[in-house]
Amino acid sequence: LSSDVFPSGFKRATVHPLLKKPSLDPSVLSNFRPIPRLPFLAKTLENCLGHLLFSIYMLLLGQIIQRHDFHYHCYADDTQLYIPLKPSINNFSSIMSCLSDIKCWMSNNFLQLMMPRLRSL
Repeated sequence: LSSDVFPSGFKRATVHPLLKKPSLDPSVLSNFRPIPRLPFLAKTLENCLGHLLFSIYMLLLGQIIQRHDFHYHCYADDTQLYIPLKPSINNFSSIMSCLSDIKCWMSNNFLQLMMPRLRSL
């Protein structure tokens, strides 16, 4: 990780064709799905480091949310914001500002904020 180089031996995989459905014609190549078989160590590294690297990647999103004094919880593919709403305070502008910053960060990182899924409880 410190050298940003992944060993070339771990980049190789044996690809085995698997028929998508038993009823399909095996003489037609498009009826097959390629199944890569990675070396054991490469798969282990993928499983172990994948979660760690994703957490580091998402750390910046957490910092953006905290800058707006909101709390959050990240799941595998979902982030929830916890925003206390008080009748005496107008939170709308601070919520919109936070969402704008999140949307900008996501866009810069090739992600998309799913606006139709935004909801409040």
